[in-house]
Amino acid sequence: YYLSNKKWKYFLSGLILVILSGKRASLVMVLFAFLIYIYDLYRNKAKDRKFFKKTKRIILTSMVFVSAIIGYLWNYTRYLNRFKLVLKFDFSNQYAMYIATGGRSEEIFRVLEYLNEKPLRYLIGSGFGAKVEVADNFFRHYSHFSPLAYVLIFGVLFSFLIYLLFFSKLLSRVNINHPLYFSKLVFAGLFASSFLGAVVLNDVNFWVFYGMTIFLIHDRDSNEQIRS
Repeated sequence: YYLSNKKWKYFLSGLILVILSGKRASLVMVLFAFLIYIYDLYRNKAKDRKFFKKTKRIILTSMVFVSAIIGYLWNYTRYLNRFKLVLKFDFSNQYAMYIATGGRSEEIFRVLEYLNEKPLRYLIGSGFGAKVEVADNFFRHYSHFSPLAYVLIFGVLFSFLIYLLFFSKLLSRVNINHPLYFSKLVFAGLFASSFLGAVVLNDVNFWVFYGMTIFLIHDRDSNEQIRS
C-alpha cells in the first residue's frame, strides 16, 4: 500500500522490519512486488517515467542505506541467522537441503516420488483426493511449493497454463495512479510467495487480489487515463 502511494519512508521502514523478522517468504514477497512496481512505472505514461527519473537518486540512496544495515546485521548480530541457513543449501546433502528450506525440500521429494509411481499422474494429475506421506504417518494433499501442488492435483499442462495466466496479468499494463493499484502489488507478492508456500490452494487472499487485479486491468476509465 505504501509503495503504491509512493510513501518511500514508510515502505523502506516496512522493508527493514521484514528483514529483521527473518521471514524469508515475506522478504521475497516485498522485493518481487517492488520489481513489479518499477516495471509498471516504466510502462505508464510519460509523467510517471519523469517521476521515476526524479526519484531514482532517492531509490539508489535508499538501496545503499538498506544494504549497509543488512551488512551490519549480517556480520555483527544474529537477526539474519535464518537467511544464513539458505547458504547451507547443498544438492548433495539431503539434511543440508532440509535445513536450508525449512523442510520444504523433503516434502517436494515425497511428492515427486508419489508422482513417479504412476507417470500418468504428471499428465492428468491425481485429483483432489490425492494425499502424500511427507513424513512418517503424516499425510498432506498439497505441497508448500504451489506449482508442484497444482501438478499433483491437475497435472503439468494445466499447472503450466494457470501460472502462465497469472504471470501475464502481472505484466499487463495498468494505471499506477488507480485507487486499486495496490491490489496488483499485493497479488504480485502473493504470486512470489506461492513458490515458497501453498498460497494458491490454501489462501483465499490470493484469489481475492487476483480478481481485483483483473478488474484493475480491464477498468475502462483506468485504461483511458493511460492512453491520454
